[in-house]
Amino acid sequence: MFSRPLITETRKFIRVPSERVYRDLLYFLQEDLGASNVENQEDCLLIIAKKGILSVIRIKIEIRIQPEGEASKIELNFGYRSFLAAALALLSFLILLGVVSLSFIPLLAIIPLIMLMQILGSGAVTSFAASISEFLLLLENSHAKEQLDEARRRWQADARGISDLYERLAAAHTEIWGHTRVLEYKISEYMEEGLTREEAMRRVADNEGIP
Repeated sequence: MFSRPLITETRKFIRVPSERVYRDLLYFLQEDLGASNVENQEDCLLIIAKKGILSVIRIKIEIRIQPEGEASKIELNFGYRSFLAAALALLSFLILLGVVSLSFIPLLAIIPLIMLMQILGSGAVTSFAASISEFLLLLENSHAKEQLDEARRRWQADARGISDLYERLAAAHTEIWGHTRVLEYKISEYMEEGLTREEAMRRVADNEGIP
């Protein structure tokens, strides 16, 4: 049975500004995930960390955060130089042991031990990537809730009557589409996210710059 191949890179996209992703992800790596030798370059939103396997083998993780407007693209790249060096050292040791002992028995252990190291490496990286994904999902949900709370405070202070606002929305959509079905679709989409109908109309107005 073949073990899983080692992951070399993965990408994520979340609707959170890059500066916040960088700040919160750096804290998460240092305080919660137990990564070591964490380095950061704030000017280019780059984080470099190392994850240990069996306390002696280190996998290098490079995390680059790229702004995409009010969202972010996160690229994770994994380096296995230390891992491969350990595998080569183990291979050399077993070959030398076989030569010194004039026995092929140590050589029989090469493939199982290399496969074991690959399984451990793949498992560590997969677990690390899953933790990052879970954290980013929580961060995105938290950011969305904060934005919604802020929007609700703004909407509560809005003096515009909801009937007049709907008439302006309907007029704008009718001018473009010839009907209000697109408007009703947008409203229903926001209501599925948990907004009331009034909040959904105000969200459409905010997004489309309708006073």
